[in-house]
Amino acid sequence: MTAITPEIVAQHGLSPDEYARAEKIMGREPNLTELGIFSVMWSEHCSYKSSRKWLKTLPTTGPRVICGPGENAGVVDIGDGDAVIFKMESHNHPSFIEPFQGAATGVGGILRDVFTMGARPIATLNALRFGSPDHPKTRHLVAGVVAGIGFYGNCVGVPTVGGECNFHRSYDGNILVNAMTVGIARADKIFYSAAAGPGNPVIAQLSGGMDSTSIVCMSDHLRRCIDPQAKILDTISFFDDSEASLDERRHFLITEQHRGKAGTHLEIVSSQRTFDPPSELGTYHYPGCDDFSLKLERALFTLIWEKGYRSILSGIGGDEVLGGVPNGLPELADYLVSGRLGTLLQRAIAWSLPERTALIGTLYDTARYTTRLYAQNNPKRRPLPAWLSRCMRDSFLELERTMEVVPNRIGVAPHRLENAVTWWHIMETLPHVSPQTFFRPEYRYPMLDKNLVEYLFSIPPDQLVQPGRRRAMMRRALRGIVPAEILERRRKAFQLHASLSAIRTAHDKLVKMMSTSLTAEMGFIEIDAFCSALKATINGDSQWYQAILRTIAYELWLQTRATGSTVRSPQTVPSSLAVQQRSPGSA
Repeated sequence: MTAITPEIVAQHGLSPDEYARAEKIMGREPNLTELGIFSVMWSEHCSYKSSRKWLKTLPTTGPRVICGPGENAGVVDIGDGDAVIFKMESHNHPSFIEPFQGAATGVGGILRDVFTMGARPIATLNALRFGSPDHPKTRHLVAGVVAGIGFYGNCVGVPTVGGECNFHRSYDGNILVNAMTVGIARADKIFYSAAAGPGNPVIAQLSGGMDSTSIVCMSDHLRRCIDPQAKILDTISFFDDSEASLDERRHFLITEQHRGKAGTHLEIVSSQRTFDPPSELGTYHYPGCDDFSLKLERALFTLIWEKGYRSILSGIGGDEVLGGVPNGLPELADYLVSGRLGTLLQRAIAWSLPERTALIGTLYDTARYTTRLYAQNNPKRRPLPAWLSRCMRDSFLELERTMEVVPNRIGVAPHRLENAVTWWHIMETLPHVSPQTFFRPEYRYPMLDKNLVEYLFSIPPDQLVQPGRRRAMMRRALRGIVPAEILERRRKAFQLHASLSAIRTAHDKLVKMMSTSLTAEMGFIEIDAFCSALKATINGDSQWYQAILRTIAYELWLQTRATGSTVRSPQTVPSSLAVQQRSPGSA
């Protein structure tokens, strides 16, 4: 174990008094990882330790103040039942270290804080302070910060309506990046971050994986440390026993036994998907809805919304930010770019052994990965489906050229570029991005907490992922809190065979539907190429099955809108969506 010296404490930005306080809190000397956590959480960026004294002197109450400090954003009554919601925040040191991402995530953070209050952001502003114009870093910092602010604002369609910028040598060592977002909402529709009183309407998704399990078990641990009889989270779990690779039920039952509390179980037999149009009366303005998904949503509506739950805790993002996939390429690319060839060779050997790959192959993969990371707009972009029409391909590539994830990459470490691209992909896949038909639950993502993500992205990659062992840091931290069977689960669940079975069963119906394809008529796809890919999928080639499902969903939506919604009586929950509530440990 590394000895904690005064020099190491000073390198972590802690004063002797602060270190003494950390020792008092823990009742012992913190180790290096714990010291890093104290360093981050007690930094000016996270705790405002030097500015909170002055922030407390600002006025926070008044006849028109609906919500002052303590929430995600402030709320002021502007009359006629409307309210203005605003948030200002600094992102100084992150922008000094990594100007583009620091400024972009600063803007993104306050946009998030405004719309989580139930408001629609309508404008952003900024106030910037840079060092002397002739300082060697100033040009680089200005270019990165301005690009980052504009990039995030343009992506979400919120204009920057005002700002100011000054230069002075006192900012040579650390710039100031202050951003503000203004939103508007109805005064009686403000959404607060916490519900008061017992029985808060929150339910947690509990799968058999490590992310959702750790959220639930950590919540139990914290609540029971205060009160052993405290009420713990309600949970909902999904399973499909017909899918051998999606063996979630066995694992979430272990967690329920560990907690001593049963949850609600919803069986989803994906192999019974029929690709029929929606059976409920209505016009569907958003693609992706068919009869199967509609009945699933109806079941969720009954289980969640009608029982009073309004917020859902989701474990999404844990895989990406906590090293769910043991990939050593970002770490190895860091050593390659920084010229640490001896360390590169040593760590390449360590990564090759558990993967049983040749050392030369690992080094080749590292070089290819590094080249792609710096040369391509989106290094993680997969090949486009062969059935996309030429105009759709050209449109996609043009859009990608104008929306680079990290425009200026020179000088940015590979693992930081990987983090930026990973974050972008997480944002694109969050469940609240696609609106539901019957209800709009609020999703909360504990694994994407701003302070947690900034901490995880700031530590060396080898702390999170070790060769042959995913979630190395997370496993150490949660030992004794999360059941050992979940922590040591070797394979992540995934769904494949049930979806392929559904496509295979509905083949004739799908071919008939696509023979009059509106998607092809509108010039979006080449029908012959799609039918060839569909045939290959039915014969066992799973490469494009997800893209095929999305294409079918879009075609089904177009045809439903063109012919009008099918009118039938409301359906009961089918046998393929069976609801179960059982005691812990029951099979």
